Amino acid sequence: MDQATPGRGGRFPCEKFRAQAVEACRQPGVSMASVAMANGINANLLRRWAQLAPVTPTRSGLTVISRSSSTV
Repeated sequence: MDQATPGRGGRFPCEKFRAQAVEACRQPGVSMASVAMANGINANLLRRWAQLAPVTPTRSGLTVISRSSSTV
């Protein structure tokens, strides 16, 4: 039994499932607890997945205004 990370398979080894759950909890106005309950997993487990998952940049809807350096 040579495993790279022993004991880290868990009941939800599917990366696609994890990624979808993490993405769902990163939506504005959505709580981790509600996503966890909807998917039948523990909120602490989902929180750990979210901490370990890479953050993908999303468009926040904010407008960036750059000032010209020649304004006097």
